[in-house]
Parts: sequence; C-alpha cells; structure tokens
Amino acid sequence: MTDVIFGKGLFGKSPLTVHCWNGDRSKLAVSTELGKTNIYNMKGSQPVLEYTLSDHTGRVTGIDWCAATNQIATCSADRNAFVWIFQDGEWKPTLVLLRVNRACTCIQWSPQGNKFAVGSGSRVIAVCYFDVQNNFWVAKHVKKPIRSTITCLDWHPNNMLLVAGGTDFKVRVFSVFISELDKKPSDDTSWGAMKPFGNMLAEYDTEGWVHSVAFNKDGSRAVAVSHGSTVTVCSLAGGAVNTPCSKLPFQTVMWLSDSRIVCGGFDFVPEVFNVSGDNSVVYAGCLDKMTSEVKQGSMKARDIFMQKDWRGSTSEGGDGGDSGDSLKSVHKNSITHILCYKGEPKTSVAKISTCGLDGQIVIWDVASLSAAFEQLKV
Repeated sequence: MTDVIFGKGLFGKSPLTVHCWNGDRSKLAVSTELGKTNIYNMKGSQPVLEYTLSDHTGRVTGIDWCAATNQIATCSADRNAFVWIFQDGEWKPTLVLLRVNRACTCIQWSPQGNKFAVGSGSRVIAVCYFDVQNNFWVAKHVKKPIRSTITCLDWHPNNMLLVAGGTDFKVRVFSVFISELDKKPSDDTSWGAMKPFGNMLAEYDTEGWVHSVAFNKDGSRAVAVSHGSTVTVCSLAGGAVNTPCSKLPFQTVMWLSDSRIVCGGFDFVPEVFNVSGDNSVVYAGCLDKMTSEVKQGSMKARDIFMQKDWRGSTSEGGDGGDSGDSLKSVHKNSITHILCYKGEPKTSVAKISTCGLDGQIVIWDVASLSAAFEQLKV
C-alpha cells in the first residue's frame, strides 16, 4: 500500500538511482543531474529544493546522510568523494583522498558515523576516516582477495565489519578494524574472531553479479540479491543458501525484521520474502496494490523485454499514460534503491521509501500489510 507518491518531474528529468533522508526525514537528498546532488525540504505537501551540491564532475553514484553527525557523504564516477558539512547556512565540501583510479560505485557511513566505506571499480574498498592531526579525510584500502568491481556494501552493527558484493559473483565479509577509532572486542564476532584491517572473515558464492547486500540487525546474517534472479542469505553457521526467484533480478534489498526482507528491481514492484532460520527464503507478498497484474507479467521475462515501450505501453503510438495496456504498478520503471522511512531499521520497519528510474520516490506502508503477509499461504 502506498502512503505518499512524489511523482516524476518533481526531482528533475533524470532517473533516480539513489536517495537518502536526514535523521528526522524532513529533508531528502537525490542525484538527478550530472554531478549534482539536490537537497529538498520535505515538510510540505510537495518537495522544495533548498540546496544543490555541485562539486562532482561525473554522475553521482552514492549518497549517504549520517544521522549522528548530520554530514553527507557523496561519491561519483569522477573517482572522488566529498564529505559535506552544513556551516553558515550552506553545505561546504571537503575532498576525501580515496586514491582510486576507477569510478566510485557506492558509499555508506558506519553506524557510529566516524568512518565510511566507498566501493569502486579499482577492485578495492576505501574505508575513510578523519585524521585529526592532519585535519583531512584519509582512506585505507581493503584489497585482497577482491578481483572485481565492488558494487555494494553494508556495515556490521559493531562498526568494525563490512560486507561487500561485486561483479565476481562473490559476497565477502571483511574486518575494517582501525585501532585509532575502534576498541577491539574481547569476544568473537558473529563471523569469527576479529582480525586486523583488510582481512577477510568469510566468502560466499552467488548466482550473478551482486546488486545489493545488507546485514540484519545483530549482524549475524547477510542477504544479497544478484543478477541471476536469486536471493542469497548467508551466515557463518548456516553457510550460504541461494534461492532462485521466478522474477526479474532485484537491484536492492533491505531487512524489515530479523525474519523478513523486502526487494525491488526490474519488476517495478517491491516484493517481500520471509527468511527462515536455515537461511532459506519464501515469497510472502507484494507491497504494490496491483500485485495480480504485475505478478503475471513478471513471470514472463521474454514478454516484458519484447514490449514496444519499456515504460509499459504495447500500443503502436501510446506513451504508456492512458493506454489500456499501460503498466499497472506504481513505479513505471526499475526500483533502484530502498530505505527505511519510519520505524526501527532492520527490526520493526513501518514504512519504506523507494526510488526508481521513472523519477519517482514512493513511501510504502509496510505495517498495514504485515497481517496479510502472516496469513499468506505459499
């Protein structure tokens, strides 16, 4: 069930690949134009553009807003990353020394907000932190055994582990312990004993290049969605369980609770799955109210790709707007990013937000459909 739809055109003409909210969800940052990140005030009925961050020269591929420090981190295809601090009524950038020679692909703050990680095509993960003595942001590289582009990553709740996915069909868990910032735990983590920075703790195979990964709330399990139309849940005790889906590939995944995830991708609709204790995944339902029409089409990938208009129209001259054959889903193109909008992240999510290549941002009411999912028989 949709709660709010911010339609196409409100954020410019470009597709939306990433979005992020501030701590109280009153402001939204999106990348809509080449090299620009727009910040909108979301308190009214419609978004109001307040600031434009325009220091990047390439497409902005990652944005993350740290609720703890109110700092924004951005990365781009121009191989740079910036940390933005709000001072004197404006957002001021600080360049981060990433030391990468390929495009950056993703960025995320750590839970404590004292460091962030950047994935790139340089086959490294840059873990960045502020060097107080020299007064600038520096990066340490996680290198081995990465042999591909890092496409996605997520932080463990202990602030010292990182899960990453890449185009080599691998999901890996790394130690990113930094002695200047972190206190080494006395007990083993859920992925084994803590190791020095850059050491790999676990590695798992998927069925395609990995689009998105996420730790659960306590960090004992990680979920990944890959281009092979599979959902992979992995843990140190249970290993990796690859569950094939009869749908087009998912591009983004998020934990709703410890036993439920939500995915979005090339089927244009957010799908919910139940995760059992043995890491197997079972389809639970769809958040889009037009589930019946969408689900029927999503089972036939060849028919979708043969349509004359990818936006949903199959008529000769239609634009997918008023045609009887137009797509019935809320999103009219791929869902690219899912975030928690209301509730406790990864524990009891009440609402989620999604953005897509159709230029829309949609708020979905997850809590209202929980009872229906509980009664669903698969």
